[in-house]
Amino acid sequence: ERRLLNNGKPPFVYGGADMGDRYCRLAREYNVSIQHGELGIAFNRLIDMADVRKEEGCAADEMKLLMLAFNLKTNGCSGDLKIHSGFAERIVSCNERFGAGEHEMTQLFYDTVAEDSTPKRIMTLNDNIYLFLLVANGKTETAQEILEQFVES
Repeated sequence: ERRLLNNGKPPFVYGGADMGDRYCRLAREYNVSIQHGELGIAFNRLIDMADVRKEEGCAADEMKLLMLAFNLKTNGCSGDLKIHSGFAERIVSCNERFGAGEHEMTQLFYDTVAEDSTPKRIMTLNDNIYLFLLVANGKTETAQEILEQFVES
């Protein structure tokens, strides 16, 4: 008999080989959306890929995907320049599970996000890291205010 959790769904609905297949499919969709300049779709695929890594318990990989998504979001590539509360809460939650310090998070961001990873940047990579760390530490309003200043200048 199979135990059901999560509102009647079996745990790790996409577990095992299915999880890898799902992640690979999402990664392919992400790559195609980047190639076609569909950056809003690319953002959504990164979030979907982060969901898979979260289900697998891979907080480090989830964090990397959230960093890439944050980079797209805060450089105006996925539609609007608002750091939505749900996205911010996701980053905070992952940060709590990941448990890395500020120095480790900064290094991970440098290792994950390239300076040329968006078609057009409205801020430097250092500025982007600073905003990400603010959000990861629950200071989303401050990060949003700073982001709005970048847009205005």
